[in-house]
Amino acid sequence: MGGLCCGCTQDEYLREIIRDEGSPAACCVCGLSVNNAVDAGQIAEIIAPIIRHNFEIAVSRNGRDYGDPLVDVIVTVIGRHLDCLEEVENALLAMDEPIVRTGGDPFFGLDESYVRSRVDSRAIIYKWKAVEKELKHQQRFFSQTAQGYFKSIFARIDEFRDGWSLPVVLVYPPGTELFRARTLTNTSTLDRICHSAATELGPPPGELATGGRMNASGVSVFYGAFDTDTCFAEMRPSLASFVLIGTFRTTQTLRVLDFSALAQAGPEKQPSFFDPEFAQKQEADEVLRIIHGLISRPVQPGAEPSEYIITQSIAEYLAYAQNPPLDGVIFDSVQRAGGKNIVLFSQYGRGELLQDDYSKCFPIAYVDGSVLLFKTKEIKYDPEKIVLTEIGGKYHADYYTEYRDDDFPYDV
Repeated sequence: MGGLCCGCTQDEYLREIIRDEGSPAACCVCGLSVNNAVDAGQIAEIIAPIIRHNFEIAVSRNGRDYGDPLVDVIVTVIGRHLDCLEEVENALLAMDEPIVRTGGDPFFGLDESYVRSRVDSRAIIYKWKAVEKELKHQQRFFSQTAQGYFKSIFARIDEFRDGWSLPVVLVYPPGTELFRARTLTNTSTLDRICHSAATELGPPPGELATGGRMNASGVSVFYGAFDTDTCFAEMRPSLASFVLIGTFRTTQTLRVLDFSALAQAGPEKQPSFFDPEFAQKQEADEVLRIIHGLISRPVQPGAEPSEYIITQSIAEYLAYAQNPPLDGVIFDSVQRAGGKNIVLFSQYGRGELLQDDYSKCFPIAYVDGSVLLFKTKEIKYDPEKIVLTEIGGKYHADYYTEYRDDDFPYDV
């Protein structure tokens, strides 16, 4: 019976298992007689719990079969083809023989197809809400739970690639143009703003900074957009009101996390099934895929100070605790379809940068003479019809949102 030796696997965790559990045998891959190899039966014993935990039997849909045969699942888990695959497969089938003898349904079968088990999204939301609750009501400023949670989520963010194999941490060169807007509440201030546009349109000093989705009150950040239309829409101006928009250029290379790309993203190198932290990494990867929806959820007016606490904490973690730190984040505009917003963090306190002039804490510069004035000529609405359903004499709004609060009624 052939086996697998340490030298014939690139998986460092499987290699360690072979060193610990192997014995002298011939390897079915290289053909050499080695001191440490695991035979087909041992391989089956090692991978059986992994397959049971991470795969499930596929269900036919509309007369079509989905999934992969057992032999392909074995190759996926081990990470390579083996000449002794049939022996491993037979060993797995033998494990379920007691179940068959008692009339049960075996998990391993030659006629079955298998698909990856989905990560439990409810458990993910439960943890998210538990961290959110601690930040809101228990430990806001020194939460080790929150810091550990954020570290586990973003530890491998630089390895993530989107559906086009592009990194989700984007690098913008100096000279990248960004736009920032300000509502003109009084036309008498137009001349002053235009003459001091760099200050008036730039990020506010800390003492004037109001809290937002990515910053606490008193913490200045640069909220901007990549085009003027999105910039204008984000101001949500009333009819006939005026909006000033200025152009800024980045002054250094910036590393920015694109939250909007995470939904279809994943690590460039999948974690090993044999990694003791495989489940935690899979869960962290799933959090990253849904985090854009979590942080961009609409917040009821007046509830912003408490509802923004977790997103503000994430921003601060990425700016100052992430290694290496990020210079900002990108997320989809809620006000304009296809538009993207960018938030740049203050670099105050990084290294030797301790500036009394807050404007020097941001790697941007106003483009002289770029200020533009816009007027709102119409406001369009795009309502969605919601079905009202009467249940037990009480009406309910029958709508679907992927992560509704009342879908997770746990007391955390």
